[in-house]
Amino acid sequence: MPDFPKDLQDVNEFRKLIGEARFAPYLKAANGDEFQATINYRWNSQLSQAFYLPVQIWEICLRNQMNKFLSWKYNGSWPYDDRRAVRQLQRQDQIKLQETRFRQERERKVSRASTDSIVADLTAGFWVSQLSKKYENPYAWRYNLIRVFPNAPNVWRIKPTEWSAAKPHALCEDILKLRNRIAHHEPIFHLKLSRLHFSIGILVAAMSNVSFSYLLSDCTVQSLLKNAPATINN
Repeated sequence: MPDFPKDLQDVNEFRKLIGEARFAPYLKAANGDEFQATINYRWNSQLSQAFYLPVQIWEICLRNQMNKFLSWKYNGSWPYDDRRAVRQLQRQDQIKLQETRFRQERERKVSRASTDSIVADLTAGFWVSQLSKKYENPYAWRYNLIRVFPNAPNVWRIKPTEWSAAKPHALCEDILKLRNRIAHHEPIFHLKLSRLHFSIGILVAAMSNVSFSYLLSDCTVQSLLKNAPATINN
């Protein structure tokens, strides 16, 4: 028996604390067993914690690789290149970039924020959006995707001339949903977690060998998945 919950009193107090709506998915997975539902909740929290490292590495690698690409395609000050870089963005992404620019300028009390500060502040959704079909032509991803994923020929086993951004975009979209659920403390146990963990690995490996090695060195996701509660199927 885990050290929490110790008894039904723990379960009842915990259930009241987190609320019925949040407890409900765990209770359903446990077939109405309150004690098991609390164990499921705890395991979900541990798993969310374990996923933090690989998701963090994926997000940082993606934004840095995309920044390198945009700096190459336009210039190192691409967030302020309104005539070329910003003009190519879809309206929603333009708004996100503009809001980030203004926020960084205001917080740093400068008229022009550094590219690094803007890149770090832009949402993960902004970066994932850059791989979507709407940017296939502006960025010529068929030829330039290798600048973001330089190790892709070895990881994905396809010729660069056969590339489109559709595959990495679809994978990144799923990881983004996982990231957002973790950030909002939502259940993730019902997702295809082994597949998501694999997707994170191949994307990071395609971007950076050393980052992939770092991911493997401290990640505990697989060990937690192997020790899932009996009522969890993943």
